[in-house]
Amino acid sequence: MGHELKGREIFATGVWNDMDFTVDDLNDIVDNFEKLKEKHFVPLKFGHGPDHQHDKDIMGQPAIGWISRVFRQGEKLFADFSDLPRTVFEVIKNKLYRTVSIELLFNVDNDGNKFNHVLDAVALLGTDHPAVNSLADLDALLATRTRFTGGHRVVFATIAGKVKGDEIKIVKEEFELDKKEIQELIDTATKPLADNNEQLAKDLKEANVTIAKFTSDAADTEKKQKEEKVKLARKAVTDILDAAVREKSLTPANRENYEKQIGVDDDTRVIEIDLEQVKTMFNIKPDNKQQGLHKSGDDDDDVSDNPEEQLLALTRKNREGKETFQASFIRTCEANPKLHVAYLNANGEK
Repeated sequence: MGHELKGREIFATGVWNDMDFTVDDLNDIVDNFEKLKEKHFVPLKFGHGPDHQHDKDIMGQPAIGWISRVFRQGEKLFADFSDLPRTVFEVIKNKLYRTVSIELLFNVDNDGNKFNHVLDAVALLGTDHPAVNSLADLDALLATRTRFTGGHRVVFATIAGKVKGDEIKIVKEEFELDKKEIQELIDTATKPLADNNEQLAKDLKEANVTIAKFTSDAADTEKKQKEEKVKLARKAVTDILDAAVREKSLTPANRENYEKQIGVDDDTRVIEIDLEQVKTMFNIKPDNKQQGLHKSGDDDDDVSDNPEEQLLALTRKNREGKETFQASFIRTCEANPKLHVAYLNANGEK
């Protein structure tokens, strides 16, 4: 959506190009504009081109806006300009182009209807174009013409509307701007864009920081989840093997070999161990299984009076680093001789 300039004077009653225009003529221009506005779009443009008498030149000129409304007040004709690129809006507002000129079609036919006065274009006149000639957004639109037959086109050099004495005369104003003034106008028009780009760059940088932090946090979370999964898997296997040792379907020495075979100490392999298969292998009964899993989750101080279970609990608690379970079990027995004797007596050994 472009900018708008409303209520701009574009024409007046009087004698222009040896043609006499009355209030009725202005009303006719307004009426025809309303009748044709849905199919005949009237452009706002820079100047009339090298030869405004030839349609081929007019058709190729870029539109810098459109006439959205035409109305009369007294003996003057006014128009609203719409869809102006911001740069053009700033240039007009800063009075680089103060003079306008209209193009009228006379006695033309369209779809079998006759029109005496048809507004065909409004041109901005000025002596200095460099401030806007190189701007890309001026090429965004092309002037659209409804095809009329018959009649002729007349271009009026400048806006009429300044009164001297009792007659209205054509007044052409020329404004000379030096390069510094033109540059100031361009800077004024483009500064909001520069500020906006700076803010966008700042927002993008902040967004990248946020994304990097989010990615890092997500990676940390994933790592912790994996560690917890490994921990739970290892504990589940260990609980089953503890129950197997208590049931004497697995000795501490064989337990160590079995742990190596199934990869209890391997983070990748331990989470893939089939627990049900391990239980079946060592014939872990449901009641014993539940007892073993339950005790492994209790505090060591709450272990039952069974010396074997106490030794197993202490072994798990005191196991160091990559020490084998068998080595840890032996070291625990040596550190707790009374408990070791009780364990041997309970198993009929000396």
